[in-house]
Amino acid sequence: MKAQKLGWLAMGLASSCCIIPLALALIGLGGTALARFFGVYHWWLQAAAAVLLGAAWWFFLREKRRLAGLGASVKNAGLTVAVLGLATAALAAFSALNIWGATRLTSAGPLAPQAGRHTVVISVKGMSCAGCALHVEGVVKALDGVSSVRADLAQAEVRVTYDPKRLTPNRILEQIRTKTPYEARLAANEQGGRS
Repeated sequence: MKAQKLGWLAMGLASSCCIIPLALALIGLGGTALARFFGVYHWWLQAAAAVLLGAAWWFFLREKRRLAGLGASVKNAGLTVAVLGLATAALAAFSALNIWGATRLTSAGPLAPQAGRHTVVISVKGMSCAGCALHVEGVVKALDGVSSVRADLAQAEVRVTYDPKRLTPNRILEQIRTKTPYEARLAANEQGGRS
């Protein structure tokens, strides 16, 4: 049925900025250019998903009304409703993630200095949407010795405060490079990996 196919397509578009680059990177086909593409165009992809989803619901409800007038029912109506419901939930969830992430990342203030801790600024090439930034923050937070992490989308940077007795800037760089599809390097203004 046309509505089911549109529902699946809408679900794919809704999740494309997060799931497709990560899935391709896991199998070795992804790269920074692909992640950047999905990050830059993620709002357009979300809008396209919303249009397709609206069209899918319209086709389904129109067909259901037409067949009800003839005394018949839509074949696989339950499956179609399930697919469209899942696509609606995916679109809502990924849109909410992007809105929440963008709001959280833009409203965050500077990190407060901490005694005995160093702060390093890392440029992250390819990090271009809220979901990307949240993913990088989560990967870095998983390291033992990290006190705080703050991603700045506008500058494409991540500021990390860490315990220099337990962690090095090179280990942070390695973590980002191996656990995300993004390129990471110390920011140009870093002196010896700390500030």
